[in-house]
Amino acid sequence: MRKHFLIVVILCIFALLLVSCGGTSTDTDTQKENVNTNTDTNTDTQPSLKDFEGIEFDDLTVDYNGQEHKIEVVGTLPQGATVSYTNNVGTDANTYNAEAVISCEGYNTLTLKAKLTVNKIDITGITFTGNTWDYDATEHKIEIEGTLPNGVTLSYSGGENKNSSTNAGNYEVVATMTGKNYNTLTLKANLVINKLTLPQNSIIFEGASFEYDAKEHSISVTGNIPNGVTVEYSGGQNGKNGSTAGGSYEITAKISGKNYNELVLKATLTIKSTEELLNVHFHNGNVYFQNSLDKNTLYTYDGNALTKVNKDIPTNMVTVGTNMFYVSQNLLSKSISTLDSTGKVTDLFDVDAETIATDGTYI
Repeated sequence: MRKHFLIVVILCIFALLLVSCGGTSTDTDTQKENVNTNTDTNTDTQPSLKDFEGIEFDDLTVDYNGQEHKIEVVGTLPQGATVSYTNNVGTDANTYNAEAVISCEGYNTLTLKAKLTVNKIDITGITFTGNTWDYDATEHKIEIEGTLPNGVTLSYSGGENKNSSTNAGNYEVVATMTGKNYNTLTLKANLVINKLTLPQNSIIFEGASFEYDAKEHSISVTGNIPNGVTVEYSGGQNGKNGSTAGGSYEITAKISGKNYNELVLKATLTIKSTEELLNVHFHNGNVYFQNSLDKNTLYTYDGNALTKVNKDIPTNMVTVGTNMFYVSQNLLSKSISTLDSTGKVTDLFDVDAETIATDGTYI
C-alpha cells in the first residue's frame, strides 16, 4: 500500500514537471510574436508619387501680324497644380524656345518644351518704275510707290547719287526694303538720261589757206561748244591738225562729251607755196642770195656758215673786179649798192633800176 502510494506521488510530480516545461515554451513563442509585430509597426513607409497624364505642350507656327502669340499646356490638371512658363510668348518674327514646368503636391514635377515660331511676311503693295529724260544738267530721280509697313527701312543704290543722276547714262537703280518682321524686298528699275545732239548750226569748222612760211599752221572748231565737250583733231602733216609743208590736208574734228552724241566735222587745211624768182649770185667764193625765209633779205653762204649780210632785198647782182653790185630795194626806195672784198656795203646812188649790166669795167 505504502509502495503504491509512493509510485502515485512520483507520477504526480513528473506530471507537474511536464506541465511546467510546456507552459514556458508557449510564453517564449508569444514574446517572439510580439517582437515581430512591434518591428512592423515601427517601420516608416513613404506613399508613391503620381505622374501627370493627358497633358500636352505643342509647337505653334504663325505668320507675323503685329499681335502677341503664345503657347500653353493643354489637358486637365489636378486641383492645386501650377504651371510656370518661360519664353512662351512672342510678337516679332522669331523662334521662341518655350518651357512649361507643372507641379502639384503628390505628383512628380513635369517639364515640357515646345517651339513658338513667328514667320516673317512679304512686303506687298510696292511698285518701282523707271523713267527717261534728255540731259538738261539737272538731277533726276526715281522712287518707289506705295506705303511701307511700320518698321521697314528703304535704301537705294545704282544711280550717281543713290536713286538720282545728272549725267547721261542708263542707271539700274536698286530699291531694297528690310524689316525684322518682313522678308527683304528688292526691286529694280532703270533711270535713263539721254545724250543730246550737238547743234551743228552753232559749231563751225571751216578750212583755211596759208602762204608757206616754214611755220606750222592749223585750223580750229569755233562756235558755241557746251561745257564738258572736247575736240579731238586728226589729219594734217603731224596727224594732229598741224602742217608746215605746202599741200592740202583733210582735217577731221571729233567733238564729244559724256552728255552729247559725237559730232564729226571735216575741213581742208591748205599751205600754199607760191613760186617766186629769187636772185642768187656767186662772188669771191661765196654764194649770195635772197632768203625767202627771211623776207627775201640778203644772205651769204661760204660753205660752212649761213650769214645775214643786211636787210636789203637784192636783185640783179653782178661782179665787177673784187666788188659785187646789186639793186637794193627797201620800203621807200631803190638804189645801187656795192659790196667790197671786206664785206662792206655802200649805197652808191638812188635809181629806179630794174637790171644792171657791166662790161667788166663799167656798170
